[in-house]
Amino acid sequence: MSLLVKPRFVFGVMAQMNIMMSLQYLAPNLAIQLHDYGYSPTVIGCAYGIPAILYATTCPFIYILTRRMQKRGIILIGFFIVTVAMLMIGGSNWLDEMMMTRFNGSPIYIFIGLTLIGLSAGMISIPVLPEMLECIEEDGELSSKYDRESIENLISGLFVSFQSLGEAIGPVVSSWLAQQ
Repeated sequence: MSLLVKPRFVFGVMAQMNIMMSLQYLAPNLAIQLHDYGYSPTVIGCAYGIPAILYATTCPFIYILTRRMQKRGIILIGFFIVTVAMLMIGGSNWLDEMMMTRFNGSPIYIFIGLTLIGLSAGMISIPVLPEMLECIEEDGELSSKYDRESIENLISGLFVSFQSLGEAIGPVVSSWLAQQ
């Protein structure tokens, strides 16, 4: 796997894994948090839809942004936004104490954080795959050995594998941090 030694490629798969970890991090504890604030199951269910709605509505604009800015720059901005969002959502007293934040004193921060996660998910996921393809095309080593379709299949397979890994790790990390 010569792909996994290329820094730009590794950055891409790790970025996708990280955003999926962030999204799945919410699964074990968000419902409990919102229930503790007195929200109904309907509102709690709708809260899980906020990131998806924001992702879907901002995708066209983020695509336009990737035409005007460097893809890695957009991804890094997305990481900054997701970091702020996760601090706003909270769910870990230990992490709040370590970071000295008190965002999660009000449920409004949870909903703002969910909105920011939807935005950051697009800023990370949309430019990542083209960034990975550009990395391979610029290298020339794989593009001389394989046709474009084979390269795209290989990259998408690794992309989805790391995405699934992030989906598996996220809830485990969330549960562990909630117990600390």
